Amino acid sequence: PIDPSRYSGTTVVEWLNVSAGIDHAVSWILAHTEMIRHGDAWVGVSAQVAGLEGFGATTDGLHATTVEDPERYRSLHIPSDSFSYDIFSQVGRLLRTPGHDNVLGGLDTTALLAIGQSQSAFRLTTYIDAIQPRAHVYDGFLVHSRGSSGAPLSESPQHDVEVPEPTMLRTDLDVPVLVFTSETDLFELGAIAAQQPDRARYRDWQVAGTAHFDAYGFTIGRPDSGDGRADAALFAAMRAPSSALTGGFVSCTTPVNTGPHHYVVAAALAALERWVTDGTPPPHAPHLRADRARSDVARDERGIAIGGIRTPQVDVPVAALSGTGDSGCSLYGTTTAFSAPRLAAAYPSHEAFVDKWDAATERAEAAGFLLPDDAAHLEAAAEQSSVGAR
Repeated sequence: PIDPSRYSGTTVVEWLNVSAGIDHAVSWILAHTEMIRHGDAWVGVSAQVAGLEGFGATTDGLHATTVEDPERYRSLHIPSDSFSYDIFSQVGRLLRTPGHDNVLGGLDTTALLAIGQSQSAFRLTTYIDAIQPRAHVYDGFLVHSRGSSGAPLSESPQHDVEVPEPTMLRTDLDVPVLVFTSETDLFELGAIAAQQPDRARYRDWQVAGTAHFDAYGFTIGRPDSGDGRADAALFAAMRAPSSALTGGFVSCTTPVNTGPHHYVVAAALAALERWVTDGTPPPHAPHLRADRARSDVARDERGIAIGGIRTPQVDVPVAALSGTGDSGCSLYGTTTAFSAPRLAAAYPSHEAFVDKWDAATERAEAAGFLLPDDAAHLEAAAEQSSVGAR
């Protein structure tokens, strides 16, 4: 925080995602409003070769770190991703260093949380199983959209050391782990094969209506200041979804998901922080119902997932939100806006719609899956909409 007196004492350390050949702060994009309003510090870690050196691809005109800023970063070198786990440990230890001249400008961390999305979640899975019990660096983990297995413990040019398939998270950890699972993750990434029951230090939050990545992450959420305008824009996007995102970098044949992913991951981060700081465990959440014959989640007649964490977007829908995308955009899900006649049949007046939406929002907030500020913005977005108006 700019004002040190607002520092919560929590530092969130993100294993930066390198799937596109750059360091990409996916979890920051999706949960930054909660970190900022709570007063957390955030640190992104360049732990892998591709983040520094790339592999020929660019994203949004961005290049690998050493290309973007060679004067600052050209002296850095990572021999292989086998070194990534110790890099992540060393950064965590640095952040625990007390004193006025530490890396956080004198802020003393009392809760050190690790987070990583997608390929970074794969690496955190391996870190949790193999490294954390020896290093004891982090106080808690948010494994954000994992797949069926972890990443290799060691790889070329070092000796290859693979991990089990599927990779279960060990049951003897002395720190809490919260796994966030979107609809896409279950079958597209195979997370269902590594599904485990909740236990004393483990929770799995599976969230209906969510994709691995979505319209908020691509465009709407990037400038989100937390003032409610992005919430209104995301609500509007459910009514008029787009298939071309990030300036055309991603162009799908169907409109991508405009669902509640970032709202629930913000609640998950807040829940993990409470778990670490005062011992209050997060609520248990029902799993999404699986349709294994179709390799998808089970859906109702509207195309909406059955089970899982429920939000107003799926319980009082204005569109069918799915984690299943088209072949070229399989991680980004779909949004199928409801027709005007269908909306009119479901919501005979604007007041009727708002009443149902607010009740669903309050249920999700009371259950611990929406944060109060986000719930208020969701209610305002529905009130400002024209759904049900005649």
